[in-house]
Amino acid sequence: MKISANQFTSINSIKASCIIIPVKDSSRLSPLVKSFDALSGGMIKHVINNNTFKASSGKSSVLPVNHKNIQQIVLLGTGKKGQLSPDGLAAVFKQIFNQINSSQLTSAALLCDELKASDQSNTWLSHQIISALGDSNYQY
Repeated sequence: MKISANQFTSINSIKASCIIIPVKDSSRLSPLVKSFDALSGGMIKHVINNNTFKASSGKSSVLPVNHKNIQQIVLLGTGKKGQLSPDGLAAVFKQIFNQINSSQLTSAALLCDELKASDQSNTWLSHQIISALGDSNYQY
């Protein structure tokens, strides 16, 4: 499994079978997330508006996508302020990475543009992502 965490400018720049998208607890989507919404046939906006997916901190939802590279989108709720608490961040990422590892997906990309952790630097956030990824790939 190859997992990347980058700032993406367009869907075409992503070469991963799964996209992990942090979503704030509001119906307003960033321009890049709107392009993923179009790719999903409007499913992102639909599940948010119909309360099928609550973007509260730590919640996640998997949406299937029919695209040449992308097979699914994982929505990651980041709460009202769009920020995950430091205490829950590692557990959320470990859960998502375990879910991805148990699937038949070959690669995943984390859309970091709107991901923030309360009162923490991007370096700290990167460390948490890497630690969770390592934990989810650990085998006895």
